[in-house]
Amino acid sequence: MPKLYFDIPKTIPIQSYQFFTSNSDTDLIVKIKFLRANSKWSDLFKLIYHRDPINISDIKDQGWERPPKTIGCLAIAYLAEGALEESNKIQYYIKGVIGAIVTNLYSPDETLQEFSLKLLNRTLKNATESTIYEILNFNVYKPLFALFPSPILGDLAMDTCKIILYRREKAQKVFFKFKGDGELLKFLELNTVNATFLMSCINALIIDPNGKPNYGNLNKLIDAGIVEAIKNNKPILNLCYNKKAEIDELSFLMWLSLK
Repeated sequence: MPKLYFDIPKTIPIQSYQFFTSNSDTDLIVKIKFLRANSKWSDLFKLIYHRDPINISDIKDQGWERPPKTIGCLAIAYLAEGALEESNKIQYYIKGVIGAIVTNLYSPDETLQEFSLKLLNRTLKNATESTIYEILNFNVYKPLFALFPSPILGDLAMDTCKIILYRREKAQKVFFKFKGDGELLKFLELNTVNATFLMSCINALIIDPNGKPNYGNLNKLIDAGIVEAIKNNKPILNLCYNKKAEIDELSFLMWLSLK
């Protein structure tokens, strides 16, 4: 567990919400559903720290394969759902809780990891640059790397990494600062992660803010030995020649042509 830069209260005082008349878990779940139905995003964010367990039968109607186990996780799950709709502007609320969401990625509770990662991924797609800088301050790459091999969350973790890196010079510099190139090499050599998502993440690292190849980053990766690692990784190598590959094919071909 990483060092926390803030204090997380065990619960949020329910009495602070004028429509909460009971502290029972079932009643609280009803109220949270009310907040979700009425797009009360700022109120839902206030509940993400709530650690009290919930009765799974109270939310079985939601159809989640891995349902939330706590009040806080339930609030995060609803926020992640709301973030699917750009019009909800949830990205404007998340900056103040970035530390808590990143910390959740270290949690032994896989459902809390999953919904926190979904919320992060969906909000970062439309986040302000100041929010991106905030998440970099919490060394978000470390828990994302740890999730890359996950059969459940790996693809989403790599996609989140790609979103952070794409056309962002500072994010790319921080990536190298925390030895991200070594992590990429490790996963290429292990050949245990989704090739398309990993290549998309790598490709985002070599695109500059103007959408052109970043030769500085490219050379850093080449010096680290990543081209040879890619050539030894057949699934990723095949992407180079697949016209339907979900990567910037031009950049990848340019990369290989340098050797």
